[in-house]
Amino acid sequence: MLLAVGCGGDAALDVGVVRNPDIPEGNEKALENIQAEVVATFGGESEDLEAMLGGWMQIDVSGKGQIVALDYQSSQLKSFDANGNHLWTALGPGEGPGEISNGGRPFFGPDGNIYFTNQSGSRLDVVSSDGEFLKSLDFVEMGLDRPGFQGFVNDSLAFFYKWTRGTHGGTTFIANTKDRWSVVDSFSVRLPSPEPANPLLITWLDMASVDGSIVVPNQFAFEQRMYAPNGHLLKTMVRDKDGLIGVKLVETDRGYGQIQFSRQQAPWELDNHWLLVLSSWDNSWESQITYRQNPAGGTPPLADRHESLDFYTKDWKLVWSLDADQQDALFKGNLSMADGNGHVYTYDSETGMGYKYRVSVRR
Repeated sequence: MLLAVGCGGDAALDVGVVRNPDIPEGNEKALENIQAEVVATFGGESEDLEAMLGGWMQIDVSGKGQIVALDYQSSQLKSFDANGNHLWTALGPGEGPGEISNGGRPFFGPDGNIYFTNQSGSRLDVVSSDGEFLKSLDFVEMGLDRPGFQGFVNDSLAFFYKWTRGTHGGTTFIANTKDRWSVVDSFSVRLPSPEPANPLLITWLDMASVDGSIVVPNQFAFEQRMYAPNGHLLKTMVRDKDGLIGVKLVETDRGYGQIQFSRQQAPWELDNHWLLVLSSWDNSWESQITYRQNPAGGTPPLADRHESLDFYTKDWKLVWSLDADQQDALFKGNLSMADGNGHVYTYDSETGMGYKYRVSVRR
């Protein structure tokens, strides 16, 4: 049976709210208590062209350490073992079975196969851990219309998200993956915003599964919401940051344009003790909006961009927060993900090299 559970309103936020400061106490010692060591590299320059990665990719890692990357430059899946050795390259550009066109992030399923949306979310393709194309799952048969595939909640449930145009929210769908994939539950997510929804507003969410719950970042505020698969709001984590705005629809002489001035990613599980959240924001958003509304009135203001990598305990207590310079001191390239075995993965878009770090954190 399909259920729709509304979770909006101020009352919902009274459930398990955790408030964290902008900068945690003792944060000046963050680098003394976070150690990162490169234990493997993958991609990069290689005599084997099939092992090389392009300038844009998304990855996932299995519980055994196998890496799979969707390389957007070549429209191929490329896999590496836990030591960074190239295993296989599969599929290629196109719209037919076993081909990729506008593919989404790959996810290892509980069966060991790899799942990713294809053709801008029109289907879900399945590839074995050996790189063999197995089948495509039809979203229409599931009762879904081009949803965003978010991964797996547990061994029998997967979840999808569909944004509702012109609203500050959408619907999360839960699918049973046993035997035949079918939608069994859904719940609505309504995010509070300081401005009314505009019919032209289109935005997105990325979610994550943590310990059998679904965590949803609120792109209109620095908070993360944790839901049970039936839509019950379990906890809300609020990061105290003043003067920030998320997505803003700006009207100019050329029409409307959507700008995102702050963003929180869904959490990564580093191990059994830590959640990592990557945040970015711009303190100069007001002057940038003024300029975009009247570009003939002056020169573009300099962006005041900031970024932090926040280390939370599993109960959402903020312990360390690394700014961009501190991240650069620990990692090479852009942060891509973390796995549940204590590793952080980064990617250098200029060299095509991926890095696997072993990370240890002390309180």
